[in-house]
Amino acid sequence: MLGHLFWPDMERNTKKGISIPEPVSIKKWSGTFTTRIDSQTHRLLAVKAKQKGKLLSKFIQEILQQAVA
Repeated sequence: MLGHLFWPDMERNTKKGISIPEPVSIKKWSGTFTTRIDSQTHRLLAVKAKQKGKLLSKFIQEILQQAVA
């Protein structure tokens, strides 16, 4: 696609010993990650999820999907 535009930079960086990171778009993601939040936010999320009749993990998944849409 646009790889030809970046090739000179990649070649230059390789010669300098600078590693080229794997493109994010082809990386395999597990679908699981761990994060820490304060206890009050955890409680508020749990209460809101319960009010909506959803599991906390599903509720947070929906919030995150909306945030990146």
